[in-house]
Formats: sequence, C-alpha cells, structure tokens
Amino acid sequence: MEKIEKEKLIKLCSVLNNFNCLQLLYGKVYKSSELAFFLENSNYVVLGRGIINSKSLNILEGQDKLKYIEENFIQIQSEKEFQAFKENLLLTKKETDQQNQISVEQWKIKLKNVIEENTSESISDEDKKKIFETILNCPIKKEEIEPYYWEVFDIVGTAEKTRNIFNAKDGIKLNKNDFPQKNRYNKEEEN
Repeated sequence: MEKIEKEKLIKLCSVLNNFNCLQLLYGKVYKSSELAFFLENSNYVVLGRGIINSKSLNILEGQDKLKYIEENFIQIQSEKEFQAFKENLLLTKKETDQQNQISVEQWKIKLKNVIEENTSESISDEDKKKIFETILNCPIKKEEIEPYYWEVFDIVGTAEKTRNIFNAKDGIKLNKNDFPQKNRYNKEEEN
C-alpha cells in the first residue's frame, strides 16, 4: 500500500477517533524485506505493524474500511508471528494449487465422458484419444477453432455432436451457425 494511502487511513482514524486502528497503522512490521518477498504474488500488503489483504480494502470506504482493518489485520511484530504467517501463506498456496489441479482433473474426466456420449461405438479408442487431445490443445477463440472443429467433425460425423464436444471446454460456446458445412466445401473448392 502506498504511503499516501497510509496517511489517508491515519487521518481517517483520527477524524473517527478510532485509536485501535491508529495503533495498528503506526510502527513497522517485523522483517519487512523478507516479508515483502513472501507477499510478492499475493493479495497481502504491508501496512503499519502488520499486513492485510488489500483486495477488499481498496473497495471499502470510511468506517467500513477501518472496521475491515481491525477485523482482518495480521500483526507481525515477532519471529513467532512472522513464521506463523509464512507457514499459513505457504499452506494456503499449496491448497490453492491442489484445488486447481483437482479442477483440471475433473474437467478432463468430464471431457472424456462428453466424448463417450457423443461418439458412436464404431469410433476407435485411438480416435477418441485424438479428439480428447485436439480439444485439450485447441484455442478458445472462435476464429481460431475452425481447423480443430473440422478435424473432430471428420471423426464424429455430425455437427451437433462435434459442437457438444467443443462446448465441454470452458470458454467455448458454439452454436449451429458457427461452422456450416456448406462453407467448408466452398472454401475447399476455392483452394
């Protein structure tokens, strides 16, 4: 948080007679340079004697901002508090990474199920794997999808099932007018 913001908060505390918050803002945090290193890729900022999550702090105004500071301020004034916060931050990051990994794995399972539902039994496992890899690696911009779409279409055989498979990927929403077959054949004739 910038010095200007801290000064504004100090003035706000003084005007509203919030001395508890004022005490938190005055002073310095323990091991500020080491702490800054750990906070680089987080939403936390150093503020006075400790740190606070700045995401919500920047949205709030006046008394709500001071109340948020009092309730969510993490004071770091000793080695013990510093180590406890560091461990908590690393644990939170690890949990977030695990949740992201789980959601990616869940999406892959969902995609495999959608491919199974939208392909006939005559399609080989090798072709299903090719469809899976194509969807996994295709871009999400509609303008860039077309070659991938036709690759999957050639295996699946119907536009509706091809759309269903592509729509299983987050960020892609195809409708029946996006890649009409007649346009494909017109482009092929031109080439």
